Amino acid sequence: MADTYMKRPQTSPESEQALPRVQLLGFLAYFESDVSAAEMSCQLHLRDNILRRTQLLLSLLEDYVDFYAQEKFSNSWAVMDAIFSPEVDAQLVLVCDQELECDQVLPRLPSPPSTSPQPEELLQQLLTLSRRYALALELVFLDQSLHEDELDLLERTDQIYRHVQGLVDVIVAQVEQCRVDADDAVVARLAGKLYKGASSDGRNQRGFRTLRQCLLGLRYITSLL
Repeated sequence: MADTYMKRPQTSPESEQALPRVQLLGFLAYFESDVSAAEMSCQLHLRDNILRRTQLLLSLLEDYVDFYAQEKFSNSWAVMDAIFSPEVDAQLVLVCDQELECDQVLPRLPSPPSTSPQPEELLQQLLTLSRRYALALELVFLDQSLHEDELDLLERTDQIYRHVQGLVDVIVAQVEQCRVDADDAVVARLAGKLYKGASSDGRNQRGFRTLRQCLLGLRYITSLL
């Protein structure tokens, strides 16, 4: 950038001595404001890490879902996906309080944004989605462990859950770097509620619908990154 020159004003001897200090203070103020702006900007240094974890999780899920459908419904994932409407997925995965006031755990995915979201907005969205998928997978694991499902199902559900929790941890690390508010009142309320049992068919559907929404959500997250 070319140097900018300004005509020096005429000054008295007294002001001549004061001028360097005024210029120095002005420079320091400019420098501090520039540093503050740099500190406030959010640089997504962990974006690649988040994307890799999401892609790995998608691969694990895609390997698992057909096995789950065969075990629970003696049919392929594609066939059961066509039978069970995704419109009611969220309504069948609930947590409740002692008064049986229940809330839906699975998030509803927003429409894809027309422009790239700001880093702060992106991080809050990723964190909310991943935390709610982790909560839903906890319910599936409880269904399977309390009703003595096959060990292979338990281990694979636990593996998926641990990878989702690992994704949450990396997103939280990025949130802390960017000084984004990580508190989520909805997630906190859901985490404070209780597991609600279901019939055998209800548990199987709860697992299917949770896995499907996790798949859709992870694909959505990948598209944002």
